[in-house]
Amino acid sequence: MKLFSMIFLIALCGWSYAGDPTLVYLVRHAEKVDNTDQAGLTAQGQARAQQLGDFFARIPLAAVYASEYNRTQRTAAPVAKAAGIEVTVISAGKPASLVQAIQAAKGKAIFVAGHSNTIPELIHLLGGPKTSIDHSDYDNLYLLVLHDDGALLQNFRFTP
Repeated sequence: MKLFSMIFLIALCGWSYAGDPTLVYLVRHAEKVDNTDQAGLTAQGQARAQQLGDFFARIPLAAVYASEYNRTQRTAAPVAKAAGIEVTVISAGKPASLVQAIQAAKGKAIFVAGHSNTIPELIHLLGGPKTSIDHSDYDNLYLLVLHDDGALLQNFRFTP
């Protein structure tokens, strides 16, 4: 509940100085069973994905995006289910397509499940600061508030 309250307050800050901000929630996929392209999630990864779904059930989302990889789609699936929408798959190799989709959703909330290399790239492409995610790190939950004057990034830890 504390995390939800904090994210809600930060989102409100975006509304206070800009007209219809876009809220982009970004996570790296949950823990994977191996390093193959189509790896599934470990038991801990499945628990993390379910907790994300439970958490985002309280946040109205306009879209949920994931890459073509199984691990991102399985991370995003409980979030999409809670929002009553489908996961939209956009290739990890086409960040410009995802940037366009997010920019077209001005004033709405979006969820993105990506990778340790694609999430920092996407944040930067959307006007946020440069950041990085370690290959062993699965508990970052980023909130990128996009407004007419720029972008505000907040990083939270999300642990099942």
